[in-house]
Amino acid sequence: MIRPAEWWAQAPFHRWFARRWQRRGVDVDAPEARALVAQVERQGPSTSLELGDQRADPALRGSWYGPKRSRHLLKALWDAGHLMTHHRVGGRHAYDLPERVLPQGAGAADVADDEALHRLVVRRVQAAGLLRPAADGAVWSLPCPRAERDRIAARAIARGELVALDVEGTTYWTTPEALAALEEAPDSAAAPAREVRFLAPLDPLMWDRGGVARLFAFDYVWEVYKPQARRRWGYYVLPVLWGERFVARFDAKCQQGTLTILAWHWEPDISPARLPEGLAEALESAAGAFLGYLGATRLVLPRGLGREARRAWQRAAR
Repeated sequence: MIRPAEWWAQAPFHRWFARRWQRRGVDVDAPEARALVAQVERQGPSTSLELGDQRADPALRGSWYGPKRSRHLLKALWDAGHLMTHHRVGGRHAYDLPERVLPQGAGAADVADDEALHRLVVRRVQAAGLLRPAADGAVWSLPCPRAERDRIAARAIARGELVALDVEGTTYWTTPEALAALEEAPDSAAAPAREVRFLAPLDPLMWDRGGVARLFAFDYVWEVYKPQARRRWGYYVLPVLWGERFVARFDAKCQQGTLTILAWHWEPDISPARLPEGLAEALESAAGAFLGYLGATRLVLPRGLGREARRAWQRAAR
């Protein structure tokens, strides 16, 4: 999530996106783009159905943003920071000017790209907690080459804003605050109870899947964009973390108050016939919180859970 007070740090992204859109033939400084911004200024928060030319462009049929050129322009203006989302209407952005969305003065800073990139690099590591320099570019998601990122990170390490760690021969970057939390954490063997957590596929812990595989021996793939026939685990699979250990993953859907677990996959070192001590109780607690969060009052369970886990889910649903 972008902090409004740090909107200034997004400037390198805005310029990068503007150049990217221009290569596609969409210029955020063109007269038609400026006319859209002027229309938003006059009308206030407005959706794509209320802005620009609503006619379809045959050349854009089948594109991700639809056949209307005005929608492409609005997305380009949003990416370039000329417009922001004020609220949503039925899933659509209601666009407005940044100065009317951000707190007063939040977008006024005129900062060099180098300083903005410095903040982006540090914030990315903060968000992940522990991040490999060798992680994929998509994990870092920065508008600069890797060499520039490494230069900026080296400066942040010299300033004490980041810390370089060697974990079994692999370099990670973290923050002093995260390192202090790790050092203060109780010994896992002596911890009185371990919670079960269901993680979202895009949870920051899961960003660097290679790092997760190295640290936790958990091989995770989000298969939303895979054709169904090529999915091994399911459409929207949630990792299950028990203390410091991944124990399972499951695919589920919730409709009209019914949570249906489509598939549950235990990790190879977990026997569903006899769960490790404390896991069933922790699972029941997590399942109850999950059902409450979803507002689900009914439950459909799959095969493969094992008796203890099945009973834990059933108790949670009562």
